[in-house]
Amino acid sequence: MSGEKFRIEIVGKRENPLIDRIELDVVIYHMGSGTPDRYSVRQEIASQFNVPLDCVYIRRIKTEYGIGRSVGRIHVYRSPDRARIIEPDYIIARDEPSEEKEEE
Repeated sequence: MSGEKFRIEIVGKRENPLIDRIELDVVIYHMGSGTPDRYSVRQEIASQFNVPLDCVYIRRIKTEYGIGRSVGRIHVYRSPDRARIIEPDYIIARDEPSEEKEEE
């Protein structure tokens, strides 16, 4: 899904220096289309924060019924190594593009 089919608004941003990450609360607007896939959302956030893709992990996306809007929580780490230490394996696997999941 291209970045033109959805728009991300950051409604909450917290620095977490102990874990060396930024914690975002976001609203994703996707009127007229389904909930964007996690990989596309990660790409958009990575470009907004100018960090590598493997520094961004989506913890939660919840779509509100019939509105074309989703709310989510996203973690943006300062380094990919720190992200791999902190984030659970299931989150890392879930946030990979669907093509890679099918190949496994």
